[in-house]
Amino acid sequence: MVGFIRTAYKAAFIIGLLLCAAIFARTTSDAVKMHTFNTIYKAARNGDVEEQYRLAQMYRLGRMVDVDRKKAVKWFTIAANNGHSLSVHILASMKGM
Repeated sequence: MVGFIRTAYKAAFIIGLLLCAAIFARTTSDAVKMHTFNTIYKAARNGDVEEQYRLAQMYRLGRMVDVDRKKAVKWFTIAANNGHSLSVHILASMKGM
């Protein structure tokens, strides 16, 4: 009986550790995502054409943000106006949708 109790206690302890790790990982992941988004957004606002394109893709595909076609078009347009050729092509294909 004592062996069973020790085994159950160890299993409960391990499950508790795994749950704590999962909660920490999710929190950390959300914080990292927010930091990444903010870094890209600031760089895009400061004129970094690659980050403008990346931000547009994030809005178009719903990566780290909700899908937002208007914001995607806005940032693809800004990137295209700054010479990003792939943004020009993506804008053309989005207008055909």
